Amino acid sequence: ISPYHYRLDWLMWFAAFEQYHQNPWFINLVAKLLEGNSEVRKLIDYDPFTNATRLPTYIRAQHYRYQYTPLLSENNAVWNRKYLKPYMPPVSLPQLKEWRETNGFLKEPKKEEPKEKKEKPKMPRKYWTFDRENISYPIVGLCLVLGLLVLRLFRREMDMYYDSSMGNVDQEIQDLMSRATELDVSTSDVPARATVARATVEDLTKDCLDNKEKTE
Repeated sequence: ISPYHYRLDWLMWFAAFEQYHQNPWFINLVAKLLEGNSEVRKLIDYDPFTNATRLPTYIRAQHYRYQYTPLLSENNAVWNRKYLKPYMPPVSLPQLKEWRETNGFLKEPKKEEPKEKKEKPKMPRKYWTFDRENISYPIVGLCLVLGLLVLRLFRREMDMYYDSSMGNVDQEIQDLMSRATELDVSTSDVPARATVARATVEDLTKDCLDNKEKTE
């Protein structure tokens, strides 16, 4: 049922099963109303002191029993209530002061001391900036030359890799073209070979017939 069990009407319904001194929050609620606390007064549906020039001097609490009315009641009331007994006697703000101090309701909240910001140690200027007086120009020139040599070597390696890869591609293309030429040549010889085979078969057939006639 969370967070609805923190509603004021829900808490007061449970407080009615006990005595008021068993619910310290209820006594402090009454003290806040006597002080005219705006946040607490917003929790009350009907506040008779909204436009009043003076705050209440005393507040009391009475115990009622509420029962729901039938569904089709004549006066359209939601419930009927019956007075049972006083719940809390009339109390004033001075009377509750000692009780609130004893129970810790008047303790001022501890103010958090601002944390000191720890500054990061700053590096000396000579480590992260060039000092024109102490800079070594020969070292700077040597670094530039080394950088140019590295770039030149890198470019040379890339050119060699590109030339070798392109040479391999050219060789593969030539191999494929030679294979295609061989296939064309072998395909063009098929009709000639078929003609020779046919003539050979015809000659053999003719020889066989001649030998048969001679035998007869």
